[in-house]
Amino acid sequence: MRSKLAGAIAGALLLTAPIAQAALGDSIFALNGDSDVVLTFEGNFGASFTNILFLNAGSLSVADIFNNQTTPVNATHNLGRLGSDELVFGIMVYPDGLAGELEAIYLSGPGSRNPDGVPHALVEDIGDNVLRVSFEDLPGPGGNYADLVFLVSHSMAAPVPEPETWATMLAGLGLIGAAALRRRRARLV
Repeated sequence: MRSKLAGAIAGALLLTAPIAQAALGDSIFALNGDSDVVLTFEGNFGASFTNILFLNAGSLSVADIFNNQTTPVNATHNLGRLGSDELVFGIMVYPDGLAGELEAIYLSGPGSRNPDGVPHALVEDIGDNVLRVSFEDLPGPGGNYADLVFLVSHSMAAPVPEPETWATMLAGLGLIGAAALRRRRARLV
């Protein structure tokens, strides 16, 4: 009985857990190793707003890493050796250039971090512990996610379950537990 219940629970977890591939809203983690984490600017593919990239990672904060309008393609920024902390990147959005007012700040990771509730960073695993991170600077869903694009070496992406995913998983586990309890009571009677 226990092995059947364990198998059912494992099956439910597989059905309700997010797929382990990098995508919109994934979190970024530095690999805890002996290699430096290096960022490489890939470009701005049609953004008219100015975006300034920054980073918060535990005790490490780095401002003004890349400017999507002035940073040359293939420019790099070495963050050094980091622990396995989450790397929360963000962009500051200036519609009228740096002389204008700051319109918004959008962070990588789940949409709950952003003022509009939408994920603004697309994270792609391109192999060899390198991620491509592509930010969208317009509010709301949609966009081309190509307004500030950079690579992060010696990193990995981990899907971040939204609250709805956790609720679905807990509901599934509750149903499995109720079914197991019902079967047990039926056997006792």
